[in-house]
Amino acid sequence: MQYKLNNKGWGMSVFIAFIVIFIIFLIISSVISYRMDLNHGNNLNVDINNSVTSYDYTSLEIKLKNAAVSYVKQKDLKINNGETITVTYEELFNMHIINNLKDNVGTCEGYVKLIYNGTSITYSPYIKCVGRYQTNGY
Repeated sequence: MQYKLNNKGWGMSVFIAFIVIFIIFLIISSVISYRMDLNHGNNLNVDINNSVTSYDYTSLEIKLKNAAVSYVKQKDLKINNGETITVTYEELFNMHIINNLKDNVGTCEGYVKLIYNGTSITYSPYIKCVGRYQTNGY
């Protein structure tokens, strides 16, 4: 007894093509998901090399922010409502308020934006360690 092939259905080549497309889709979605997970919950800091670093750059940002607070007190700085002032690391260093801004590889640059909203000053520190780390928005 011979069986006739059903020519109205999909063939093996169409099936393999769908499997290949599905596997490519899975690979792309996995890569995107992995990259999004690297930055999950960390919207202030961007690692330039997209790799996990062993140095805590948040401590450098806090150090720079605290130096800016001291700067405002020492200069008795008055800021108008809504005004933004930028204080650089070099200015803080020259006034002997901060001694260095280094990670475990070398020296970093930085600045702090001071914004007065009518009741208090918001200090936003930004640092850049060339080739290693940069605060988002630097």
